[in-house]
Parts: sequence; structure tokens; C-alpha cells
Amino acid sequence: MKKSKKVINVALAAAVWVLSGAASAALQNLQFVGTVTGKDSQLTNIDIGDQFSVTLTIDDSVTDTNPSVGGGRFPGLVTAFVDVANAGNSGSWSPSGTPDLPGSNFVTNAFGDNVTFQVRATSNPEGGIGWAFHDYDMGFSPPTGVTDSGTGDTFVEQLGAPLSITPASPTVAIRFTDVGSSEFPSAVLTLIAPEPVSTTPVPTSPLWLLGIMAGLLSLVAVRKLRKV
Repeated sequence: MKKSKKVINVALAAAVWVLSGAASAALQNLQFVGTVTGKDSQLTNIDIGDQFSVTLTIDDSVTDTNPSVGGGRFPGLVTAFVDVANAGNSGSWSPSGTPDLPGSNFVTNAFGDNVTFQVRATSNPEGGIGWAFHDYDMGFSPPTGVTDSGTGDTFVEQLGAPLSITPASPTVAIRFTDVGSSEFPSAVLTLIAPEPVSTTPVPTSPLWLLGIMAGLLSLVAVRKLRKV
């Protein structure tokens, strides 16, 4: 009898733990492929026509830390970022560094109805002699626009819907800089075709928790009957 009671307590604890993990909103994987359609002459390691595949994961439950109603700031919004150079590129530049997501910038603009992601990275190679990698500067134009009520809004609340990539966005520039220079020579990517946005929702309904608990308790009952 004591053993069955212990199993029931473990089952309840497991159900509560699952619920606490379900408190976060959906993660989104955004993917797109871009081709270089313009670049500054300093970037001799990147050629027109080079292609790059970008995948980034965002947690749209992250909240705005900027009290202004004109623009939101979302530290920690992007949880993963990968950029891969096409093997057939004629340019030698390949993003081999490590993304610096804590040092990156993720903001919304309620007046312009746009979103900007500026992703930094360490140890990416130079775009040309003396021109160090600066960031990936990405601009999105959500179809739903941006509504900012101040500090505490989640990212998805400001957009009104999960962020999506349309044929007109994003605009992407791979930017470089020279120490002490105010210049940012860039390679501009044009979107080839947007990939479907993969959204992974995490259930948060109390009914879901009750279902988990009922299933666990039924397993306990079956075990008890087998021992009778």
C-alpha cells in the first residue's frame, strides 16, 4: 500500500514539473536562403551570386525591456542562429564563427511597423583585407505590424501573430567594419524563396495537465490490480 502511494506522489510531481516547463510560449524556426545581389568593393572575399542559408530560432515569449511605446527591445529573443555558405559559392567567405547572441540586438519599431535583428558573432573571417565581420543586419516587415504598449509586452503580443517571412522580407546585409572606422561595407542578400515557418507550440491548457495526471494515475491503478 505504501509503495502505491509513493508512486502516486511521484506521478503528481512529474505532472507538475511538465506544466512548469510548458509555461513558455512557442519557439519558432525561421529559415530562408539569400543570394548576394549587391556589395561594397572592399569585400573582396564575397562575390555577387554567392548564396547563404540562414536558420534562426526565436522564443516569442521574451518580454520587452524598453518602456517606450515607440520601440521594443528583446534581449534573448533569438536562441539559436546558423548561417551556412553554399558549397558552390565563388567567393571564399564562409561564416565559421560563433554567434554572440547575448551581445546582439533585437528590436521592434512601432512607428515603422518593422523588426530588426542584428546578430553579432566572434571569429567570423574578414570580408576583405582589414575588414572585420560586424553583424548580420536583418529587417522584417510583419504583415500584422507592431503594437507596443511599453515594458512587459511579449514579442508575439507586439506583432499580434508569430513572426513570418514574406517574399518582401527579410532584408539582410552581412556587414563588416574597420577598427576606428565609421564605415560598414556590406554584402546585401536578396531572398530567394521563404521557407515555411516551423512553429513548435507547448501545451499550456489545464485540461492537458489533467489528461497527463489521469494517464499517470491509471498506470498506477493497473500496477496495483496486477499485485492483487
